[in-house]
Amino acid sequence: MSRIYSPKLSEALGQQFIVDNRPGAAGNIGAEVVARAVPDGYTLLTAPAALATSRPLYKKINFDLVRDFDPVSMLASSPHILAVNANLPAKNVKELVALARSPEMVDRAAAQGATLLTSSPEQARAFVKSEVEKWEKVIAAAGIRME
Repeated sequence: MSRIYSPKLSEALGQQFIVDNRPGAAGNIGAEVVARAVPDGYTLLTAPAALATSRPLYKKINFDLVRDFDPVSMLASSPHILAVNANLPAKNVKELVALARSPEMVDRAAAQGATLLTSSPEQARAFVKSEVEKWEKVIAAAGIRME
Protein backbone atom coordinates (compact mmCIF):
# COMPACT_ATOMS: atom_id res chain seq x y z
CA MET A 1 0.00 0.00 0.00
CA SER A 2 2.76 2.45 0.91
CA ARG A 3 4.51 1.88 -2.40
CA ILE A 4 1.32 2.84 -4.21
CA TYR A 5 0.82 6.07 -2.27
CA SER A 6 4.43 7.28 -1.87
CA PRO A 7 4.91 8.68 -5.44
CA LYS A 8 1.71 10.72 -5.17
CA LEU A 9 2.65 11.98 -1.71
CA SER A 10 6.09 12.98 -3.02
CA GLU A 11 4.51 14.83 -5.91
CA ALA A 12 1.88 16.59 -3.78
CA LEU A 13 4.21 17.60 -0.94
CA GLY A 14 7.45 18.16 -2.85
CA GLN A 15 9.20 15.79 -0.47
CA GLN A 16 10.63 12.38 -1.29
CA PHE A 17 8.99 9.42 0.47
CA ILE A 18 11.06 6.29 0.98
CA VAL A 19 9.25 3.06 1.78
CA ASP A 20 11.14 0.99 4.36
CA ASN A 21 9.23 -2.28 4.55
CA ARG A 22 9.82 -3.97 7.92
CA PRO A 23 7.83 -7.21 7.80
CA GLY A 24 7.46 -9.66 10.62
CA ALA A 25 5.59 -10.29 13.84
CA ALA A 26 2.28 -9.28 12.25
CA GLY A 27 3.50 -5.71 11.67
CA ASN A 28 4.92 -5.23 15.16
CA ILE A 29 8.51 -4.80 13.94
CA GLY A 30 7.62 -1.92 11.64
CA ALA A 31 5.30 -0.37 14.22
CA GLU A 32 8.06 -0.42 16.84
CA VAL A 33 10.48 1.29 14.43
CA VAL A 34 7.97 4.07 13.85
CA ALA A 35 7.07 4.36 17.55
CA ARG A 36 10.76 4.88 18.41
CA ALA A 37 11.43 7.33 15.56
CA VAL A 38 12.02 10.99 16.24
CA PRO A 39 8.53 12.61 16.20
CA ASP A 40 9.40 15.06 13.43
CA GLY A 41 6.68 14.12 10.94
CA TYR A 42 9.08 12.35 8.60
CA THR A 43 8.28 8.79 9.64
CA LEU A 44 4.87 7.36 8.85
CA LEU A 45 3.30 3.98 9.56
CA THR A 46 0.97 2.22 7.17
CA ALA A 47 -0.65 -0.64 9.04
CA PRO A 48 -3.81 -2.73 8.97
CA ALA A 49 -6.43 -2.45 11.67
CA ALA A 50 -5.39 -5.96 12.76
CA LEU A 51 -2.41 -4.33 14.49
CA ALA A 52 -4.88 -3.63 17.30
CA THR A 53 -4.67 -7.32 18.26
CA SER A 54 -0.91 -7.20 18.90
CA ARG A 55 -0.91 -6.23 22.57
CA PRO A 56 -3.09 -9.10 23.74
CA LEU A 57 -1.46 -11.66 21.42
CA TYR A 58 2.24 -11.02 21.89
CA LYS A 59 4.09 -11.30 25.17
CA LYS A 60 6.41 -8.36 24.52
CA ILE A 61 5.24 -5.33 22.57
CA ASN A 62 7.47 -2.26 22.74
CA PHE A 63 4.85 0.24 21.69
CA ASP A 64 1.35 1.26 22.63
CA LEU A 65 -0.92 1.68 19.63
CA VAL A 66 -3.04 4.33 21.35
CA ARG A 67 -0.28 6.27 23.13
CA ASP A 68 2.45 6.15 20.48
CA PHE A 69 0.51 6.85 17.29
CA ASP A 70 -1.90 9.48 16.00
CA PRO A 71 -4.29 8.36 13.26
CA VAL A 72 -4.00 10.60 10.22
CA SER A 73 -6.08 9.05 7.47
CA MET A 74 -7.63 5.84 6.26
CA LEU A 75 -5.77 4.93 3.08
CA ALA A 76 -7.93 2.10 1.86
CA SER A 77 -10.62 -0.35 2.67
CA SER A 78 -11.06 -3.89 1.51
CA PRO A 79 -14.22 -5.23 -0.05
CA HIS A 80 -16.62 -7.12 2.15
CA ILE A 81 -20.00 -8.64 1.49
CA LEU A 82 -23.05 -8.13 3.62
CA ALA A 83 -24.74 -11.41 4.51
CA VAL A 84 -27.22 -12.37 7.19
CA ASN A 85 -28.60 -15.58 8.57
CA ALA A 86 -31.33 -16.89 6.27
CA ASN A 87 -33.75 -16.90 9.21
CA LEU A 88 -33.33 -13.18 9.90
CA PRO A 89 -36.49 -11.30 8.89
CA ALA A 90 -34.49 -8.73 6.86
CA LYS A 91 -34.30 -9.73 3.19
CA ASN A 92 -32.65 -6.57 1.79
CA VAL A 93 -30.48 -3.70 3.04
CA LYS A 94 -33.44 -1.39 3.72
CA GLU A 95 -35.09 -4.03 5.95
CA LEU A 96 -31.74 -4.75 7.65
CA VAL A 97 -31.19 -1.07 8.44
CA ALA A 98 -34.71 -0.80 9.87
CA LEU A 99 -34.13 -3.91 11.97
CA ALA A 100 -30.72 -2.64 13.14
CA ARG A 101 -32.25 0.68 14.22
CA SER A 102 -35.02 -0.96 16.21
CA PRO A 103 -34.72 -0.37 19.98
CA GLU A 104 -34.41 -4.11 20.63
CA MET A 105 -31.44 -4.51 18.27
CA VAL A 106 -29.72 -1.35 19.48
CA ASP A 107 -29.96 -2.62 23.06
CA ARG A 108 -28.70 -6.10 22.07
CA ALA A 109 -25.76 -4.65 20.14
CA ALA A 110 -24.81 -2.28 22.97
CA ALA A 111 -24.94 -5.15 25.47
CA GLN A 112 -22.33 -6.94 23.34
CA GLY A 113 -20.06 -3.89 23.14
CA ALA A 114 -20.95 -2.72 19.62
CA THR A 115 -20.36 0.93 18.80
CA LEU A 116 -20.64 3.11 15.71
CA LEU A 117 -17.38 3.79 13.89
CA THR A 118 -16.78 7.45 13.17
CA SER A 119 -14.15 9.42 11.31
CA SER A 120 -12.41 12.16 13.32
CA PRO A 121 -8.90 11.45 14.65
CA GLU A 122 -10.18 11.63 18.22
CA GLN A 123 -12.97 9.19 17.47
CA ALA A 124 -10.57 6.91 15.57
CA ARG A 125 -8.20 6.92 18.58
CA ALA A 126 -11.06 6.03 20.92
CA PHE A 127 -12.17 3.28 18.54
CA VAL A 128 -8.66 1.78 18.31
CA LYS A 129 -8.34 1.91 22.10
CA SER A 130 -11.68 0.15 22.57
CA GLU A 131 -10.75 -2.49 19.96
CA VAL A 132 -7.44 -3.19 21.69
CA GLU A 133 -9.19 -3.55 25.04
CA LYS A 134 -11.97 -5.71 23.58
CA TRP A 135 -9.64 -8.09 21.75
CA GLU A 136 -7.33 -8.28 24.73
CA LYS A 137 -10.24 -9.64 26.77
CA VAL A 138 -11.41 -12.02 24.03
CA ILE A 139 -7.94 -13.44 23.51
CA ALA A 140 -7.28 -13.79 27.24
CA ALA A 141 -10.65 -15.49 27.78
CA ALA A 142 -9.87 -17.93 24.97
CA GLY A 143 -6.54 -18.79 26.61
CA ILE A 144 -4.59 -17.92 23.46
CA ARG A 145 -0.88 -17.36 24.02
CA MET A 146 1.52 -16.32 21.27
CA GLU A 147 5.20 -15.63 21.61
